[in-house]
Amino acid sequence: MKKTAGLLLLSLTTLILTLSCSKEEKIAPFVKEFVNAYTDPHGFISVISNDRGNRYVTSDTVRLEADSTYRLIMSYCVNEDTFSATILDYASVLSSPARKADREDTCSDPVDIRSAWLGGGWLNLIIELKGLEKKHRLYAVENSDSTRVAFSLFHDADDDISSYTAIAYMSIPLEQYADVLSVNDTITLSYTDYSGSVRTRTFTTK
Repeated sequence: MKKTAGLLLLSLTTLILTLSCSKEEKIAPFVKEFVNAYTDPHGFISVISNDRGNRYVTSDTVRLEADSTYRLIMSYCVNEDTFSATILDYASVLSSPARKADREDTCSDPVDIRSAWLGGGWLNLIIELKGLEKKHRLYAVENSDSTRVAFSLFHDADDDISSYTAIAYMSIPLEQYADVLSVNDTITLSYTDYSGSVRTRTFTTK
């Protein structure tokens, strides 16, 4: 059974980058990126793969759901000689498929997008949200048709006060659009920013 994590994490633990990932004197390369994490029959992460197709054997002490797949942003160290990784920290990524457009999705609270890119069959987003004293709702809405792939971001801040900024991570899966997308096609993403302007970002498939 596969399960994709869909948790909105408000912050990611700060890491000390001078930390050695090995008991040896040689410090292994440090990586922080979006990954797919696969759990074993006991619920522990046993394999991770990044969006470049690299797979590493690993282990973790936190028990998740057994035989499942999680989309995470992870900090880890790599041993290329053994194709293994040491997990330092990770946080959940919103990774549910985009919802079909509905009347509820027409009025969205603002967000800012710090970074956005295509990789590994995903549209990956690092999103800035203001407030978070209350529970926010955040998801992608599909505005696609038979000739194009287009998304918008829906954000319900529940009238939260914009007291500080937090970070959310999102990966929109693209595999269901394989029949529409080909090389050099465009994908668009629209959202309202905190100035009140509607922004549209365009991405080109490779």
